[in-house]
Amino acid sequence: MFFGEAMEEKVLKAIRYHRLFAPGAYVIVALSGGADSVALFHCLLGLRQALGITVAAAHFEHGLRGEESQQDANFVQELCKSEGIGLYIEYGHMSDKPKPGRLGTEAWARQLRYAFLESLARQHNAVVATAHTLGDNAETVLFNLIRGAGPRGLAGIPPKRDYLVRPLLGVTRAEVEAYCAAHSLAYVTDATNHDDHYSRNRLRNQVLPLLEQAHPGAQQAMARTAADMRVLDDWLATLAGQLLCQAAVEGSHPPDAEWNWQERSALGYADAGFLAPLAADDWHKNTINSFDAALLLAAPQPIRLKALALLAGRAADRAALARLEQVLRGELGAVQLPGGAVARLKKGRLLLVDESLPQPLPAYEVPFSLGEHRLPGGYFLSILVLESHKTASYSKKTAKKGLTFVADYDKISEYGVFRTRRPADRFALPGRGITKPVKKWMQEAGVAPALRDQLPLLAQGSRVLWVWGAGFCAGLEPDDDTHRLLAIHTEPHA
Repeated sequence: MFFGEAMEEKVLKAIRYHRLFAPGAYVIVALSGGADSVALFHCLLGLRQALGITVAAAHFEHGLRGEESQQDANFVQELCKSEGIGLYIEYGHMSDKPKPGRLGTEAWARQLRYAFLESLARQHNAVVATAHTLGDNAETVLFNLIRGAGPRGLAGIPPKRDYLVRPLLGVTRAEVEAYCAAHSLAYVTDATNHDDHYSRNRLRNQVLPLLEQAHPGAQQAMARTAADMRVLDDWLATLAGQLLCQAAVEGSHPPDAEWNWQERSALGYADAGFLAPLAADDWHKNTINSFDAALLLAAPQPIRLKALALLAGRAADRAALARLEQVLRGELGAVQLPGGAVARLKKGRLLLVDESLPQPLPAYEVPFSLGEHRLPGGYFLSILVLESHKTASYSKKTAKKGLTFVADYDKISEYGVFRTRRPADRFALPGRGITKPVKKWMQEAGVAPALRDQLPLLAQGSRVLWVWGAGFCAGLEPDDDTHRLLAIHTEPHA
């Protein structure tokens, strides 16, 4: 009974110290049915009056363990029913779906589970409490250490991040089991937790016990190190935020960007999402974020690297950050960051441009004809024939702006169709005397990846006669013998 009471006191102390719940908060417990989550659920039910909170529960049934996982869901439903607590439940049916890309099963399951919890938090303006313990934190620190990590990775699991809180981070597995025994709490056991095929299970079941034997209290020691690393990383992030504010070129960031690191960091370590508009899901189309490269390079390396990490986003790994620094130094032309943003160095400025690929346009072919055309993707153009190029009402200035393009009408025997690019397409570069695959030409010309499959072109088979924004191919230029001009006038992309 002593351990149960000690755990409850420890949890209450952690909640108050880290300010995990505000009075009146709606708290949804992520309830898997295992010992940790059942103990957290029971503990918060006992503390809800003292904390002034309302408690509910959520369960995500992945559908990976067949009847066993369904039994877990049934257990959670009965537990909530017996306590008179509302339950949100979601069925993932993962066994019936193809695993996306290279994502591991564990990572996929975690992704779906947290997407469900986040949707609940947003829908109900709630806080989600997960049952991560001291051991989970030690696993995370150790796992990040052996993969190679800086202060952020060694900071482990934060007590609070965005909508998530972890009241059990200071509690050991032994304390959880003692609490469950003291209160006669039933719980389920996931058989996959003992499957050492998973790397985290090997750390939990083999490595951590050996570390405890070598140094009793190893998990608490790692937790103290993680806390120190959180303070260090928070300090670096503050300085990096100040550096980015100083280096930002005025007017280059999105109008709704949040630049106050101190205000946002009040949410907790790494929770502020500093420079969130630079993250993939918050970027504005075609918005350029520009920073003075010289100021960034002049900063001390730890602060500069943290600034680059803030720009790159949480999903960026060490390799991505190293390439981003190469771009900053002018040693690499460009790097694509997680989510589609591309970083480039231009005229002494580090530019971050949203080039996330849009949904591909459906295949289309629009036969060439005079008049006005509105092509898929919002591209508008008008086509007309002028009888004499000597009196044509166009100017080279207009042509340079990419609005009007002209060719010798009689040099084109067949016009073909308007469409988007295809693998075999080739384009004769005007003024260059060479022909290149359209794909290679677009790359070399710096056409944004997001536009390459969108731009309309006029093609005669695989021969490209005209491309939006680039004009006509070589060999169609008007000359002294031209009697009729073909003019294609484009309107800015809608």
